[in-house]
Amino acid sequence: MTFDSTGKLIDTAYVNYEPSDDTRWSPLKSFKYNKGTAEKQVRDAINNEKEAVKDAVKFTADFYKEVFKVYGEKAEKLAKLLADQAKGKKIRNVEDALKSYEKHKANINKKINAKDREAIAKALESMDVGKAAKNIAKFSKGLGWVGPAIDITDWFTELYKAVKTDNWRSLYVKTETIAVGLAATHVTALAFSAVLGGPIGILGYGLIMAGVGALVNETIVDEANKFIGL
Repeated sequence: MTFDSTGKLIDTAYVNYEPSDDTRWSPLKSFKYNKGTAEKQVRDAINNEKEAVKDAVKFTADFYKEVFKVYGEKAEKLAKLLADQAKGKKIRNVEDALKSYEKHKANINKKINAKDREAIAKALESMDVGKAAKNIAKFSKGLGWVGPAIDITDWFTELYKAVKTDNWRSLYVKTETIAVGLAATHVTALAFSAVLGGPIGILGYGLIMAGVGALVNETIVDEANKFIGL
């Protein structure tokens, strides 16, 4: 394969791996062995993926700008910290995540009461799940992770319950159940999508970052707790 100075694929070697006298069935036989067509298909696929990644990176950068605009510099730093801390990690187990959240729960609840939770939950309830799914895919790619999709409808239902009741165990169990070994970056994408999904307010932002961040590490919960306490 040959790439130009911008990284765009401009040429590729072509090899026919099947002997012409091979009579066995193969799905490859449904394709026309045409060097020009094959090269174009490969170039298009690679270049389309490069454009998709570029678009996803911009989408994520624009999200940070929007967070800064709506919630301020410290909120933007918290989002970037979550993304950075999640790189290369798997999600934590239920007990570790719950322990981290419970450690800061009392302080969080000094700032967020039942009425606040009700308002945040209502905002989550109005979320367009279909749009959220597309956002999650973009965030994941923009943050450098590509992997299998999960059932976000069930996940967001559990997030709604966690916010409303202040019981996060069910969300952590659901996350662990549907995504054993899931990259922490994908959980970050879920959190970002939830934040982007509705008018959750500054307290909702901090609460979601703390609750979901516990699946990454305690540092995120601690920083989110400080953010909520502003």
